[in-house]
Amino acid sequence: MNTPKKTTEKNDIQEYVAIKEHVEGAFLRMGELLKNIRDEKLFLGQYESFDDFLLDTKTSKSTASKLIQIHERFIIKYKIAPEKLIAVRSWATLYEIGKILPNDAEVEEVNDWIAKGTLMSQKDVTRELTQRGKPVCSHDNTYKITVCKDCGEKMLAE
Repeated sequence: MNTPKKTTEKNDIQEYVAIKEHVEGAFLRMGELLKNIRDEKLFLGQYESFDDFLLDTKTSKSTASKLIQIHERFIIKYKIAPEKLIAVRSWATLYEIGKILPNDAEVEEVNDWIAKGTLMSQKDVTRELTQRGKPVCSHDNTYKITVCKDCGEKMLAE
């Protein structure tokens, strides 16, 4: 009686792992495809503009732009192996690394940040990237904000 359940559990686990591996790498291919569709104007004939294509495919302009930037920066410019990029905790973390690092960053520095992206949250990577080279902040210079529960307006607290 346990055998069918174990077989089902094993199949479910294998299927989940296979889907997860496929999905984790899909953002790189999506960035490549979006860049090709945009740059080669492959949308013409079916859509009047790239924006129309994005709208029809339920892809926000922001997401498309970020995926294209990841592809351009890490795959084309730095020639980093897709396996390394897929290991980063999320494509949003990878985007933050690309956005904050200077355009003339050395490949070694980019690889170091990609390695950190495999271990750190997006928030921690962003914080560390924006504070690199600066002294650690003691948070002495702060202010409080209050939020109106009725309308949501934010105001400086007195």
